[in-house]
Amino acid sequence: MRSAATGQAGDTAGGTEPPTAGDLSGRLRRWRWPLAGLAALLLYGLAGFFLAPWLIERQLPQALRTSLGREATIGVVAVNPFTLSLRLQAFELRDQDESRLAGFEDLFVDVSVSSIWNRALTLSELRITAPYLNVVRDPGGAINLLDLASSGAEQPAAESEALPRFVVHQFRLDKGTVDFTDKVPATPFRTTAGPFDLALDDLSTLPDALGRHQLAITLESGTRISVSGDLAINPLQASGELTLDGPALGLLQRYLKDQLRFVVQGGTTQASLRFALQASAGGSPEILVSELAVRLSEVSLDAEMAPGFFGFEEFSIKGGRFAWPAREVSAEQVLLAGAKVKLNRDADG
Repeated sequence: MRSAATGQAGDTAGGTEPPTAGDLSGRLRRWRWPLAGLAALLLYGLAGFFLAPWLIERQLPQALRTSLGREATIGVVAVNPFTLSLRLQAFELRDQDESRLAGFEDLFVDVSVSSIWNRALTLSELRITAPYLNVVRDPGGAINLLDLASSGAEQPAAESEALPRFVVHQFRLDKGTVDFTDKVPATPFRTTAGPFDLALDDLSTLPDALGRHQLAITLESGTRISVSGDLAINPLQASGELTLDGPALGLLQRYLKDQLRFVVQGGTTQASLRFALQASAGGSPEILVSELAVRLSEVSLDAEMAPGFFGFEEFSIKGGRFAWPAREVSAEQVLLAGAKVKLNRDADG
């Protein structure tokens, strides 16, 4: 019995001893930085996922109210701090008369980590779905958007202020619409342009950075306009091709109905041109339009007392060219075919 007790005591003495305060302190020191990093990551995630949307929902409408004098509402705000992305949904800006001024269904922004080595705010994607804009020209000729800009706080412009450095690899406007109202004519003119889609690739304010642009818009009359080509901001220059196809004359006639004493019937317009624009050293634009081709077909003009008094089967221009500020205008061919003129002489001669 004595020998067994002695053996047990020996086992206890030679076994694992309980950790001391010094051992625990050393272990905590070894885990201090990983635990601090984990805590910081947790706080960063909580701030991004919850605090940032809460602040945007409350501060953005207040900032717009202060700077623009208009009320704004936001439906949903979502921030992902780990992918550096932001989403706003159901945004609406109301004018002073409570009419809808601007808005969109969805805005998505994805910030790229390349902002660090670009030394410029770099967005992998900026997408706005169903943007809306209401443009109104009041009876005095003032445009509501210019009034919106002037309502902001006025700040003196620097004489040689450099452009902010930013890069947008993909900028998209999808399914946009613009309502336009002109109250200057005796008969107010209203029309809707859209839907329209705009795509800009590699848009940048960095020096000599060249991007691509593409715009497609459908007018109220069904006329389609498309523009595509290259675009640079610093310095400003753009080039590309524009095409138009559809019954555009009817929309123009409706806008000018108070000035015209006739009505345009029928007429299909097809047009295409190449363009180049750049800012000169003095800041004024230099514009060159070339390869202009226009074709109007099956047009008839009707007056109240003289229906069908003039018409033609085709009017076309080929090889048109225009240069500014040189003020040069030329065309290789101008054609009027199948013209008809109807004259009526009343009883008084």
